[in-house]
Amino acid sequence: SDQNNLPPCNHLEVHCPQYDALGKRCFLPGGGVYAVIETAHGQTNLISGGIHIYASNAWNDISIEDYDPDRLINGTLSCGDGAATCNINNTMNDTRQWDC
Repeated sequence: SDQNNLPPCNHLEVHCPQYDALGKRCFLPGGGVYAVIETAHGQTNLISGGIHIYASNAWNDISIEDYDPDRLINGTLSCGDGAATCNINNTMNDTRQWDC
């Protein structure tokens, strides 16, 4: 499905524990494929998928290991009690980062 023929993680939910005195406790692979897209007629379209991360303290709870900006990312990050949610996406823009 992706550019390297690796199977994507579709509709993956990750509930991260809060960081503690020793640091972050939620580790995610930065080389994963978190979206399914197709390219047709020069257009890239998101088909499905995504990673949905729940972390009380947002990125303060999460460590992205071995980040690869060329991997597909799509999903959401929900913080606190879930009232604040933002999109994580590099499939349709040029930021190439897990950003919120």
